[in-house]
Amino acid sequence: YNNLLIPNCIIFVVLSFLVLLIVDTASPAFAQEKKDSESVANLRDQAKDIFRRALKSGTLEERERLYIQALEIWLGYPEAHNNLGDVYEKQGRYNEAIREYSLAAILNPDFPHPNFGLGDVYFKLGRYDKAVSNYKRGLELEPDDKESQKNIKIALAISVRILFPYNSAELTDTAVKQLKEAAMALTSPELAEAAFEIQGHTDNRGSRGYNLRLSTRRAETVRGYLIINGGVKDDKVVVKGYGKERPLAPNDTRKGRQ
Repeated sequence: YNNLLIPNCIIFVVLSFLVLLIVDTASPAFAQEKKDSESVANLRDQAKDIFRRALKSGTLEERERLYIQALEIWLGYPEAHNNLGDVYEKQGRYNEAIREYSLAAILNPDFPHPNFGLGDVYFKLGRYDKAVSNYKRGLELEPDDKESQKNIKIALAISVRILFPYNSAELTDTAVKQLKEAAMALTSPELAEAAFEIQGHTDNRGSRGYNLRLSTRRAETVRGYLIINGGVKDDKVVVKGYGKERPLAPNDTRKGRQ
């Protein structure tokens, strides 16, 4: 008798589960959820169609309009944010480009192109530290991007810090090597239209007037080397001495005063 009862109970439970499952999938709530899911998929398909039209558009203005239209349908579309950022970058609207590239990177952390886009914008703005960090983040995802690799080398070369001996404006051998690399970067096609300020600094020892003159001499020394030995056009580089007013590190230690 027990041997017959146990299988019957199992059959009853299984049948009950099947009935509940059929009832649940046929319920109004389940049907509405399925309908909502299909609606979202349809909206995303519409956004993708508009995105593809934008790719084929011949003008930046038309691309901008279409990418915005796609985002009005699907706000979380990372590729549309990225490409809208590219449009803004080409138009020189850098703050808007940074916003769109940043949104694309947040929406899809595995998408390398927003990081490359941010690197390009910061490079154009002369914010080379941020350019390098974004290029490196993109290269972690796509290591073979040659343009970003090249721009990192240029950014590092032109943002170099030249150290001078105490109370001197003479270049060291190390400084000469650094300036050779900087000159190559400054004369590259990527920076053909760019101009740069060479900033001179000192530590906090000595009078304000003396340090201001020393920092200006240091900047002039660097400028002279770049023009005479590096082939940099003289109108591309200007100098500014800041004396002890803008220390790069606290001056209460020997290392900080370098």
